[in-house]
Amino acid sequence: MAYSVNSLQPGDIIAVYARGPFGAAVSWAIACPYSHIAVVSDGHLVEALAHVVRSPLGKYRRTGDHYRIQLSDIQRQEVVAALESKVGQRYGWEMVAQDLARDILHIPIVVRLNSRTLDCSGLAVWALEQAGVTLTHEPVPSPASVVNSPLLIGRRPWESAAGVSA
Repeated sequence: MAYSVNSLQPGDIIAVYARGPFGAAVSWAIACPYSHIAVVSDGHLVEALAHVVRSPLGKYRRTGDHYRIQLSDIQRQEVVAALESKVGQRYGWEMVAQDLARDILHIPIVVRLNSRTLDCSGLAVWALEQAGVTLTHEPVPSPASVVNSPLLIGRRPWESAAGVSA
């Protein structure tokens, strides 16, 4: 579960395990152990909380998993520029309501109500799209759709370790 801060590169994804009642509800709704996504920027994480904020690289070192995406140096710079352009923007609570409608009530949502705000997964997907990388084809991304992207390099917690016998 722990990751090394020294191994992080801009554009890498940190998937955070559910904590607290809100995180547990998100994790349950999307059937995934993760409830939050943060993206590595230039020397810090960028994540959508109440607003899009910068956080220390080690913030989720004990409660998150590290995933890498193959990116060129230019793409990494584009991801950083995209992330930094959103710092201070308010969180997309409308998106969370839409996610709950989709995941719990099974109401198909294909277009975001307010495309100017982003939730944590939407921020990650949007930032990578600015660098020409389509992380997921889900119209409304969630931590589950992000970590299930075939572009992410890293062991998912539900995958068994190769060569380990039970």
